[in-house]
Amino acid sequence: MTTLAHRGTGRSWRAVGAVAAVWAVLAAGYVWLDAEGWIVAGLAAFTLPAVLEIVTARHASLDLNGTGIRWQSERHSETLLLQDIAHVRLDRRWDGTVRASLVERSGRHHAIPPEATPPHQRFESALTAAGIVVQRHPFSLFR
Repeated sequence: MTTLAHRGTGRSWRAVGAVAAVWAVLAAGYVWLDAEGWIVAGLAAFTLPAVLEIVTARHASLDLNGTGIRWQSERHSETLLLQDIAHVRLDRRWDGTVRASLVERSGRHHAIPPEATPPHQRFESALTAAGIVVQRHPFSLFR
């Protein structure tokens, strides 16, 4: 029985909309405000990581069931048994995102990649239903 199954991808309407909005503002600045081309190109370069995510559409997943939790992304893949997890730590960052990490009973931390982390309200509810202690830490810079 799966308690939570999350699938994510880098291709989202929010990312496409954000990149399109930034490019529209830069194009308007270039056309109507006579902004220098090298300045516009330099600012547009900051959108390249988002464009790469949109183009490659990398997939990530997280599955939580009665026996364990498994997450997978392009670079990371890991599985932990529920009995080995002491608690899950949810850290809200200054940019508004929530980062999750699992803490084993031995004290070892396992950071879940942001692209594999489900929305934190659903994730916290599923973890609580599975009997895992959840610790929330608002606005922490580091683990």
